[in-house]
Amino acid sequence: MTLDQKEQYRLVFSNLKKALESMGSNLNRVVNMIIFLKNMDYWGKMNAVYREFVKSCPTRAAIGIQNLNKTYQTEIVNVIAYKVAK
Repeated sequence: MTLDQKEQYRLVFSNLKKALESMGSNLNRVVNMIIFLKNMDYWGKMNAVYREFVKSCPTRAAIGIQNLNKTYQTEIVNVIAYKVAK
């Protein structure tokens, strides 16, 4: 099954959300993120999905990587998020 760009972006951010929550954090605690995009022409589509998931304004970079995996449109390579002490 091949997902279109927006579906891939939603899947990536959904998986990131689950991973952060499993570690006691969440997307609103992200302070830095680096995103690789296979095609920078789709930055607007990625950004629209990003805004659905991330309501805070962390520093971030979106970098075009033409030779990203053959089927993937995006990859998040770095996320820094804090965890609130209990």
